Amino acid sequence: KTQEDAATFLAELRHKTYLQYSGKSNEYDLSGIYRKHEQLFSARTICEILEVYHGSKDKQTKYLLKFLLEGHIGEAVKEIDAQIAQAEVQGSICLDGEQIPYRQVLSMLFNTENADKRHQIDQLRRDFIHQFNEKRQARIEIVNDKASFFGYTNYATLNEEFKEVCMKTQFAECIQLLNSTADTYHKELAFYTSQAGIQPETAQRSDMFMLARASDYDTYFPAQRLFPCLENTLSDLGIELDQQKNILVDVEDRPGKAARPFCVAVDTPDDIRLVFKTRGGREDYVNLFHEMGHAQHFGHIDASLPIEYKTLGDYAVTEGIAYLFQSLISNPFWLERHLKIRDDDLAGYIRLADFLKLYLMRRY
Repeated sequence: KTQEDAATFLAELRHKTYLQYSGKSNEYDLSGIYRKHEQLFSARTICEILEVYHGSKDKQTKYLLKFLLEGHIGEAVKEIDAQIAQAEVQGSICLDGEQIPYRQVLSMLFNTENADKRHQIDQLRRDFIHQFNEKRQARIEIVNDKASFFGYTNYATLNEEFKEVCMKTQFAECIQLLNSTADTYHKELAFYTSQAGIQPETAQRSDMFMLARASDYDTYFPAQRLFPCLENTLSDLGIELDQQKNILVDVEDRPGKAARPFCVAVDTPDDIRLVFKTRGGREDYVNLFHEMGHAQHFGHIDASLPIEYKTLGDYAVTEGIAYLFQSLISNPFWLERHLKIRDDDLAGYIRLADFLKLYLMRRY
């Protein structure tokens, strides 16, 4: 019964998430869904399953318990989440007297060549986000309180058990990465900022959007080739996208559509939705291939598996597959086969792709 209720809840929640972040709905009130499934996420239900888990350490039980804990916590912060999401879809920034929908701002940053204008837009974006930081702080406090109720020091220690991520170990690994790549990163940063006419000492995070846009290589990443290129790549793997009726690719442009592409498995593996909004150039290829990796993973899962393995397992699996697809965009063989990139441009492009990957790794 718990597994059936979990599947129903997830389908309803993910459908609502799709509608909101695809720009099809301005409403994101989750209270009705949580109220309908309140027994599923009750403290009593969780404590009963916690007792079973502590006695067995069974992986299937662990996946279910992780979902129930996240749902219980999600119920506690649903109003804050709804308020922030609603503000994002309805909000705007004022630029030179013109109201720009907030969810279009990120795309603007990728396509604004003038540094001063780009910095101005990014500051307006930051100001918009700052309005809701008190709500985000309150959310963190609620999340930590809920984790402590179930016997964990805080939400981080809860995750250490259920996501199998040791924060102290990961922190040490991150410091090691930062230290070992510092010289290479700053050397490459100076090279690319100077090429773009940006002084490294005045560079801001928003300048990375422009570098990631990689407009010098636009000729190899035309918008009209994006989906044919994806379809041909999948076909090479024995997958015909137009025959996958379980995967919906939503490319329609809407004012409230989230700038970041995403994939949501409404009902694994039968109803997978990939939401995509173009920005132009290389980034479109990177983002679409990443999300298609998720879609292919979810869409190929064995429908007969129990929900714990079909939907609730380790998220690193689907991210691994998504990054495999994304990595094609900097693979020399793939670039030559599908984009016909010239030899004299290939080395320079791969160098840039490696730098952007290093930047993201260091940032995260």
